[in-house]
Amino acid sequence: ALVVRGLGGDCPGGDVVAGADHLLTELDVLPRGDIDGRIDPGMPLLSAWQGLLPPTDGFQPVEDVPAQVLLDLTRSGREAARENAGPAGLPPSLLDQVALTVRADTAHPVGVDMRTVFSMVMCGFVPEKAGSAPEGEPVRVSERGAWLRLDARYGTVFRRTDSLTLEPLR
Repeated sequence: ALVVRGLGGDCPGGDVVAGADHLLTELDVLPRGDIDGRIDPGMPLLSAWQGLLPPTDGFQPVEDVPAQVLLDLTRSGREAARENAGPAGLPPSLLDQVALTVRADTAHPVGVDMRTVFSMVMCGFVPEKAGSAPEGEPVRVSERGAWLRLDARYGTVFRRTDSLTLEPLR
């Protein structure tokens, strides 16, 4: 899952891959940047991101899901994680399982995996107070080709739904 929280501004020289920890520190220490309003994104991490970035437009809305559903799934997922975590952490099968299906009653249902749900909630993109989302708070699920997109009030999570697998020839 790729999590995104947009900030207004310009990036001289084009896109840059930066460490979120450094960027957050800069935003906390200098909420408005230096005297000219600039922040230092830190050392470029050019080799850290080796995948395709999601498209910026063309996503088609699939369905709006109540934000409370994602909070409830996260609570259940945390309980399952406590019961099933081993020395290596969470089993990938827990993270990869489909936790939510939207457009389930059609020929083209869209599955949202637990990794994406965890990313959305644990990054603080869904507003909550004491485990409850505001009444009627939506999370929009959209798709474009192999990309799934969830938009909440405070951020967006992208997930590529296709994968390449290598299987031995028989």
